[in-house]
Amino acid sequence: MVRTMFVSAGKSIAMIVVLWSLTALSQNAGAEDAGVPVEMDYAAWKAVKSGEHLALGPTGAIATVIADPAESESDARAALRVESIAEGSPADGVLEVGDVILAVSSSAAESRAGGDARFGREVRKVFSAAITEAEKQEHGGRLVLPIWREGKTESVVLTLAVMGSYSDTSPWECEKTLAIVDASCQSIIKHRFSAKEGAKKNWGGIDGLIDVLGLLATGEEKYLPMIQEFARSKGPPDLRLNIDRPGLTSWWWGYTNLFLTEYYLATGDDYVLPAITEYSTKLAMGQSGVGTWGHGMAHPSAFGGRLHGPPSGYGAMNQVSLTCAISLVLAQKCGVDHPEVDAAVERSTTFYRWYVDKGTIPYGDHDPALFHDNNGKNSQAAIFFDLLGHEEGARFFSRMVLASYLEREKGHTGHFFSWLWGAPAAARGGEEAAACFIRNTRWFTELERRADGGAVHQSALANEDRGKYRNWSTTGARLLQHCLPRRQLCITGKGGSCFPAITGAELQEVVAAAEFDPAPLSTAALLEALGSWSPVVRNQAAQELGGREQNMMAPLMAMLNSPNRYARYGACEALGYGGRGSIEAVDALVDRLRSDNDLTLRYYASRAFRKPRGRGADTGHALAQGAAADKAAVELLKLAATHDPEGDPSRKLHNQIASTLFYGGNAQRFVGHFPNGRGTEEVDRQLLIKAIQSFLGNPNGAARSAASGVFEHLSDEDLKSLWGDIYDAAKYPAPSGVMFSGGVRVNGIGIMAKHHIQEGLPVGVQYVLMEEGWGDFGRKARGIPAMAPYGTHLEPHFPVIQELIADWTENGNRDRQRAVKNLQQALEQMKNTPAPELISIEESIRDEPAQSEPKD
Repeated sequence: MVRTMFVSAGKSIAMIVVLWSLTALSQNAGAEDAGVPVEMDYAAWKAVKSGEHLALGPTGAIATVIADPAESESDARAALRVESIAEGSPADGVLEVGDVILAVSSSAAESRAGGDARFGREVRKVFSAAITEAEKQEHGGRLVLPIWREGKTESVVLTLAVMGSYSDTSPWECEKTLAIVDASCQSIIKHRFSAKEGAKKNWGGIDGLIDVLGLLATGEEKYLPMIQEFARSKGPPDLRLNIDRPGLTSWWWGYTNLFLTEYYLATGDDYVLPAITEYSTKLAMGQSGVGTWGHGMAHPSAFGGRLHGPPSGYGAMNQVSLTCAISLVLAQKCGVDHPEVDAAVERSTTFYRWYVDKGTIPYGDHDPALFHDNNGKNSQAAIFFDLLGHEEGARFFSRMVLASYLEREKGHTGHFFSWLWGAPAAARGGEEAAACFIRNTRWFTELERRADGGAVHQSALANEDRGKYRNWSTTGARLLQHCLPRRQLCITGKGGSCFPAITGAELQEVVAAAEFDPAPLSTAALLEALGSWSPVVRNQAAQELGGREQNMMAPLMAMLNSPNRYARYGACEALGYGGRGSIEAVDALVDRLRSDNDLTLRYYASRAFRKPRGRGADTGHALAQGAAADKAAVELLKLAATHDPEGDPSRKLHNQIASTLFYGGNAQRFVGHFPNGRGTEEVDRQLLIKAIQSFLGNPNGAARSAASGVFEHLSDEDLKSLWGDIYDAAKYPAPSGVMFSGGVRVNGIGIMAKHHIQEGLPVGVQYVLMEEGWGDFGRKARGIPAMAPYGTHLEPHFPVIQELIADWTENGNRDRQRAVKNLQQALEQMKNTPAPELISIEESIRDEPAQSEPKD
C-alpha cells in the first residue's frame, strides 16, 4: 500500500500519490464476499480539531475534515464532509451538502467504491495534489471522487477547468501560473471594480489594498486606469492625519502607504506623493521610542505631549510594525526626505536587527521565538533588510523563511499574513529558492483557489485561527507570488537582492532544517547540529544533549573556541542544558560576556545561566545549579550595571538578564535566580543597587517589572539610593514592553505608599484610578490595595473605589469578582488609617551616605 509522501525540496507536488486511497478502495471491494461489513456510518464521524471549513480548491465545494472518533488521532482515518457548494462551480449539481468524500483520483483509471477508504492524516495534501493532476492537459480536468451519500457509496466525477501543468521552476516559465494570473486578475476586476451601476465601489479593506497591489504586480498596462482610480481615492493630495486618533491606524496607514509607495514607484504618478509624505511622516511620528508600532500610534496625548512614547493598547505588534517600516523605506525611495522618517527607519532597523541569528521575531516585545517563521514576520524582515541593503539580516531571515514551509499556518488569530509575505520573502534568496518554497507550500495554495479564479483565506485546522480573516480575499496576495518573475514591485524583487542567491547544496541544507529531529541522532551528530545556521536546530540539539546521561563537557568547552560562530552559539546553549553545575563553564561564559564583541554570543552566554524548571530540570544536568548558579548570578548583576550604547543601544541584553535573575512566574520553562526578588537580601548592596538602577531605566517595561520584585526586599537605606529611579519608573511608562510594564508601576506605587512617599500619591491616583484603556483590571486589582497605606489621603476617591466594587460584584467576570474581596479590604484599611505624615523623596534621601563602587 502506497502512503502519502510529503513534498520535500526539489520534488514536484505531483509526487503526492493518490493511489493510497484507491488501493484501499480496491482492497475493500472484495470484503463483502468474505463476510466483512464494508459500510460505515460516516454520519457519526466528528470534525477534526477546530472543525473549520476547508475550501476544496476550484471544485467549488467547501468541506469539513472529519475523522472516526473511535480511533486515536495518530491513526485516525479522515474524510471530507461537504458543507456548501458554490453555484455554477464544477461541484454544483454533482456533489450534495452532506456528502462524505472518501478518497480522490485525478486519473481516468477505474475507481471502485467500497467503504472504509482512508485519506490518511494528510487529507488536505492528498486532495490538493489530485487537483494539480486533474488540471493537466492529459487529464482533461477529470476528478474522480468516491463518496458516501445517505448510507451508500458511489463515485462521482467533477470536471475542472484545464489549467495546464506547473513547471519545475514555477512561477518562472510556467504555463499554469500564467493561466492562474489571468483568472486572478479577472476575479479582482469582477469583485473590486465592477460594482453595479450607482453602487459604491467595493474597494474593501486591507485585502482590497493587497488585491489591487496584486494587479499592479502584473505590470500589465491594461489594468493601470483602474489602479490609478483606486490609488487616487486612497491618496488624495489634501490628506491630513491625526496621530492621536484611536483605532487600528497602524494597520490602515501602514498597508495604505505600502500600496501608495509601490504605486508611485511603478507609475511616477505625482498626484499621490503628498499623501505618501503625509502617511510616512505621521507613521514616523507615531512610532514608539524603540522602533515599533502597536495596533495604533504612540499617542502623544498619552505620553505628556511627547512623541515616541509606548505604542497604544497593549504594546508592540511586530506584524504590523514591519509593514509600517517597509512602507517608510519605500517612501524614502519615493523621495520623501524628512528627519522623522529617517529616524524611524533607523530605530526599526536597530530593533529588528537584534533578532538576527536568535530566532523568529515574536508577537511583540518578547524573546525570539523558536520557529522558522510565525505569521510572516520573518518574511517581512527579509524584505525589510533586503530593501535596506542589509545583507546579514536579509540573508538570515530569507533562510528562516525557506525552512518554514511546515509552519506557514502559524499565526496569532490566523495565518493570513504568513501566506501574504512568505513567497516574496523566499524570492530574496533567488529563483531556485523561491521555486523550492512555492513547491513545498503549493498544497495549500491549490486549495485556496476558487472556481471563479479568485482565492479566499483558508482557515487552519488547528491553530489560533479565530475566523478573523474569514472571507478575506487572498487573490492579490497570490498574484504577488505568481508575478515574482516580473519584478514590477519592490516587494516582489524589483532591483534584485542584496546578497547572493541561495542555491544547490546550501539550499538543501537550509530546507532540511524544517524536518530536523534530534531524538534518533548520535551524540556526534548532535554536536555537529550545534553548528547549524538555524537557531531552531541548535536549540533542539542542545536540549537533546542536555537530557542525555553522557557528559559532553569537554567537547562543548572546546566548541566555545570554534571558528564557526554558529557552533559557539550552540555550545552556549548546550552548556546551559548540560553544563552540570560546572564552575569552569561559568568562568568561560563570563569571559565571553565581558569581552566578546559578538553581541549574539553574549546573548546566548547570558541565557545559559537560566535555571530550568519542569522537564529536564530533574536530571541535574543544567549549568545553573549550586555554586555555579551563585557565581553566575553575581556576574550577571555586574554586567547589568554596565551599558554598551554602541553594541546594544536598546539594552536588550539587559532585558534578558533581568528575566534570568528575577523571573518568578509560571509561564516560562525557567525560574529566576532571585524569583520576585527573593534571596537578594544576601547580595552585596552596592552591586544590587547599581543593577536595579540600570534595570529601572531599561526601555523595556518587562525588564523594569522583573527588577521591581526586589523592592519589598530592600532596606530603608537601600531605598534612599533608589527613590528617584522608582518614582520615574512608576510615573513614566516604558516605551517598550507595554504588556509587561504594569508591574513596575504598581510595585513602585506600593513601595512609595508603604514608606509614605509624598510624590507617590498623585502618581498612584493618576495611574491606578484615573488612567483608562488596556490593563485597567490589573491596575486597579493590584494598584488599589498597594495604595492602602496612604489611608485617608485617598478619601476623595473612596466613592470611585466603592463604585468599582459594586460594578465588579454585579457585572464582573470570575477574576474581577475574586478581586472584589481584596478591594473591599483595601478600602476598609484606607478608611481606618488616619492620613499619615508624608515625606518627600528629597527629605528621604537628604542624609544619603556616599556610595562606593561595586565590589569585584
